[in-house]
Amino acid sequence: MSEARETKAGNEHRAGVRKKVLLVLVRATVITAASIAFILFAGGRMNDTAEELVVARNELAVFSKKQSLLDTMGHDAEVATRITARVANTFPSEDNVTVVADYISGLGTKLNVTTDVQFGFVTEGSAPFEELPFSMRISGTHDTVLTMLSALETGPYFIAVRSVSLTYSDVPGLVETHITGAALLKKP
Repeated sequence: MSEARETKAGNEHRAGVRKKVLLVLVRATVITAASIAFILFAGGRMNDTAEELVVARNELAVFSKKQSLLDTMGHDAEVATRITARVANTFPSEDNVTVVADYISGLGTKLNVTTDVQFGFVTEGSAPFEELPFSMRISGTHDTVLTMLSALETGPYFIAVRSVSLTYSDVPGLVETHITGAALLKKP
């Protein structure tokens, strides 16, 4: 009997060990499965977060580009405003035509040449301008006459020179010049 008891006890012991091993294996499998599920979940969240970061970075790049364009447009608007103001002053109106007449008349005094300027009446010019015609006689050296023509061309007002005729005087180095032209004015 004792052998049967030992066999029964050995069988029970082996069954108990098997149950414990099986229980350990089940726990290990459950823990492994849970770990795998957690890793997959965390990996998915990381992937989602990475995609969100890429989208956010792209949106930031687009925003930065738009901001740069807005800054450029703001700068361009300032430049356009300055140019518009300058052009507006280049074309005075008939109301302040005397400013242009004074400029043209004053060039002779400024450049130390003898001038005789005759102004006509304001006439209709090419749209949207009117014209203040003038005729000017200049006596001076060749260099001063060229300086006078350059001052008319580069002055603060838009002046269209229609004709220039030069006549050399009997006095050495003296040039007589006749200029016809018109200053352009804004229509009121």
